[in-house]
Amino acid sequence: MGEVVERALLESLAWLLMAINKTDDDEVDPDIAVRWMEDAAVPLGALSRADRTALAELCRERAAEAEDPSMREALQMFLTGFGLDDDEEYE
Repeated sequence: MGEVVERALLESLAWLLMAINKTDDDEVDPDIAVRWMEDAAVPLGALSRADRTALAELCRERAAEAEDPSMREALQMFLTGFGLDDDEEYE
């Protein structure tokens, strides 16, 4: 997969995560929001340690390059929300 596609997928998933997290309970049922997050986490949790590390690195790189503060926030939320910043667990 090319770098452009990887970045597009990462940013799309990060935006989606942020949108779900910032949605009020009266807009989306919390149980449904949790299920969406869990469903998104399954394939990420199945990644190898090397792939998780590469994804975390791409996320950090993209956050550092992002001019839009909302994108930086979304990428940081993605990193922490899916446990990609927990290096000790995967080392």
